[in-house]
Amino acid sequence: MRWMVAMLAVLAVQDGGTSDVPLFHEPMTRPVPLKRPDWRYPPELVSRRVSGLVILKCVLSEEGVAEDCEVVKPLQGATEWAIGQVKSTRYTPVTLDGKPIRVRYVFNVRLTAPGGPVAPIPPARWQPIVPTQVDESCRGPTAAMCQQVALSLLRPDAGSADVDRAARLLGAACDAGQAAACEKLERSFVGPALLEALPQPPVRLSAPVQGDATRLVSVQGRAHDCMVAPGSLSEWVSSQLPDLKFSPAKYEGSPFETEHGIHYVLYPHK
Repeated sequence: MRWMVAMLAVLAVQDGGTSDVPLFHEPMTRPVPLKRPDWRYPPELVSRRVSGLVILKCVLSEEGVAEDCEVVKPLQGATEWAIGQVKSTRYTPVTLDGKPIRVRYVFNVRLTAPGGPVAPIPPARWQPIVPTQVDESCRGPTAAMCQQVALSLLRPDAGSADVDRAARLLGAACDAGQAAACEKLERSFVGPALLEALPQPPVRLSAPVQGDATRLVSVQGRAHDCMVAPGSLSEWVSSQLPDLKFSPAKYEGSPFETEHGIHYVLYPHK
């Protein structure tokens, strides 16, 4: 049986403040399925060749159980199936200051029908890595100025555009509430993406291992100057990243080099 292409992502979402359950944010730890998800394409959807994306906003309990799922984007014929899959998967609890907490997440579940085309899904807005100094200097009344500087770097009166610096300034301005900066990122920028999975590590794992890494992604889609947060297998992950293929960041279709961060999960052998 063909395997569906399934992806779970954890994203922060906007909220009107009606719930006392917080949204995910750094430095909370990310949840990870306790075992590798094993989701086969549902047989009842094969004849209908259902493909697309289901987006669910759920609460993750202190025990790592998904509850109170709200449908953000339905997919006809597959929504209830996706809810069942998310709720039946156990996750490591999200922690803050070492303590498990209840947090709201968005789960993105993508299905590809066997032999069928994938429904076009627009990419989510790219969030560039913003250095702390830039982030602090673009808060409050200076946010609009950062936005204007970014736009001038993209359309200089002379010389070449400084796309990477402009993207980081736009990211800072967007975080500070400048809607036009967010719209520019969403409309004109596409962030880097990892096209290959990390290989199975050379040691046997008894539990999932997760971590974070940053690296520069070149216009050819190659990683260099990789930095991996200290942890189990971090040196091995650092040695593997330069061999993996990425799609480069693009501004209005033209690639540029930029820093990119990933969160990786390594699962035990089955």
